[in-house]
Amino acid sequence: MTSKALFREALSVFSAVLALVIIAAVLGGYVPLVADFLYAIVALVFVKAAQFMMDRHNHENERFGLVWTNWRRGLGWGVLFTVVTLPLFSVGYWFWETQALQRNFVFSSDNYFEWSTSLAGEPRGWGALSSGVWVWSEKSVLNVGVRNRNDANNIVYIEGDVPFVPQRRGTITAKPVGDSPSKRWRIELDDARSRGQIIVRGPRSVSVTVEPAAPGNALWPMFEGRSASPVESFDAKRTLWWIPLWVATQFLLIALPEEYFYRGWLQKRLDEAFGKRAEEAGKPARSWLGFTPAIVLTSLLFGLGHLLVPIGGALVASRISVFFPSLLFGWLKEKTGTIVAPVFYHACSNLMVLFAAVHFM
Repeated sequence: MTSKALFREALSVFSAVLALVIIAAVLGGYVPLVADFLYAIVALVFVKAAQFMMDRHNHENERFGLVWTNWRRGLGWGVLFTVVTLPLFSVGYWFWETQALQRNFVFSSDNYFEWSTSLAGEPRGWGALSSGVWVWSEKSVLNVGVRNRNDANNIVYIEGDVPFVPQRRGTITAKPVGDSPSKRWRIELDDARSRGQIIVRGPRSVSVTVEPAAPGNALWPMFEGRSASPVESFDAKRTLWWIPLWVATQFLLIALPEEYFYRGWLQKRLDEAFGKRAEEAGKPARSWLGFTPAIVLTSLLFGLGHLLVPIGGALVASRISVFFPSLLFGWLKEKTGTIVAPVFYHACSNLMVLFAAVHFM
């Protein structure tokens, strides 16, 4: 194949993969089932796209470094880069959160306790069609949304294992049952056609119950999580189970499939394209401190892919900054000849962000 054909193939496959990932992300905002399996769907797209192109040209996995050969060496390089960059990352991340985003740094081991992942995510359009109570979480924060669509009034009780002071949004009133701060709060909407939200921070376990404001009033339904699953009552606690779950997710459903496609198939294909162009021009292949044109272009596409995929229904400009660690992922692939090192370092980089983010509020 000519260099133009190789470039055309690489960029066409990247565009197709990016389009599929964007479609899945958008659907995840409307279809709860897609949202629940979004990481698995995206992982499948990356792996299947790379494998399809290799099968199409009868290429072996070894050609693209998609093997476990010398995995100990690759793991060693991944560990080395993680240890070396951790202090630099910590300083840079602290500066970004406190100076750029104006967030406060509050370190506490309690920040690592989070609600079940089944509760994560605000239900889209909660309270739009009926009266009721919706409960969802954002890391260590629990949200209770209350909506009355001109029905008979209800009272919501929120009780924690320790005293807390709820934050209110909307036309809603929170009154302590007993002295304030209290473990138990009585929640009421200010009028018969309004909605409000209560934000709970501090308790590790919380129960939410709904009672009619007067005998004979119909009881409002209660829902939980992004999927708004109906429940009779709500009783949950924060745990550390999200940590092993996210470690497995980062390695198996994020770092591995992304590196399989970007550093495995795409970077190698672009390297072949740049090599063919240099050969056609009668010039030597270029490299800057080990960063080849293929590594740079792959990293640009990696950053573009993160920029254009909506998170929570919005594009986040800062996500293009993944271009910089991507350069190191690419360098590690070239240095070791396999994706073992970039997979490990990629997953650890993401985990460093997750474990640091819980302390900024």
